[in-house]
Amino acid sequence: AYGLYLINSDSNTTTLTGDITTTGGNAPGLYLNTSDSNTTTLTGDISTTGESSNGIRFFNSNSNNLIHRGNITTTDTYSTAINLDGSDSNTLDLTGNISVSLSNAFYIYDSELNTITMDGNITVSGDDNDAYYVDGNTSVTTRNNITHTGNISTSGDDGYGVHLNSTSANTVVITGDISTTGNGASGYHISDSDSNILTLTGAITTTGTLSDGDYGTNAHGIHSIASSSNTFTVNGNISTEGNYSHGLAFYNSDSNTTNLTGNITTTGDAAYGLYLLISDSNTTNLTGNITTTG
Repeated sequence: AYGLYLINSDSNTTTLTGDITTTGGNAPGLYLNTSDSNTTTLTGDISTTGESSNGIRFFNSNSNNLIHRGNITTTDTYSTAINLDGSDSNTLDLTGNISVSLSNAFYIYDSELNTITMDGNITVSGDDNDAYYVDGNTSVTTRNNITHTGNISTSGDDGYGVHLNSTSANTVVITGDISTTGNGASGYHISDSDSNILTLTGAITTTGTLSDGDYGTNAHGIHSIASSSNTFTVNGNISTEGNYSHGLAFYNSDSNTTNLTGNITTTGDAAYGLYLLISDSNTTNLTGNITTTG
């Protein structure tokens, strides 16, 4: 059972003041399915309990305008707070905190030209779950713009603050701290993604385990794999804890530009401040100290 459901419906205006609560599997709070050019204003909290129960889900829906003032809480698997799937040119204006267990907070898949503005904190718990996950074919998932004001915290192995996979030309601007706890839980994790602009005003703190040191599964501040022509800007300190957990780690990544204003501190065996492997023509500008222990 859905809280608010639009299917094959266009150009509607909906205003709701009050909370949306759903219980049970496949029970999203707000669901737009193949619906375009709608304006929806929600003032109140969204809470879902059950598998595949997103807080807000857009599927094959374009050019919608959503304003939400309130918190979003989900507590089961495949229950992202915000899910855009095959949906383009939407505008989401969100104010409130997001708390999710066992799912990603944001999952944007095969969607382009969306604008997301969020003011609030994000808390994510559970393995393999991210605060922001932008995913898809590089020719489809492009040119999304995300502006986030607030802190981001993930708890669980391989739980990233920002995760870009097979996507290009996105802009992600965050004002606030990113904190991750768990093996392989990097602040930024970029794979097979090019020409993205990532800007953080705040600190990155990662806490991994004293693992066996597999390169791909450690808690780096910024981790780039097979990604080129990206621009990373961090105005704040980067601190990592855990073996092989580097401040900045590039693997098979070329022609990236990184601007860091702040200190890099790493603790753990073979935890380097800056680490480039099979990576060419990158430019790194660091204003600050590098301190390594281990």
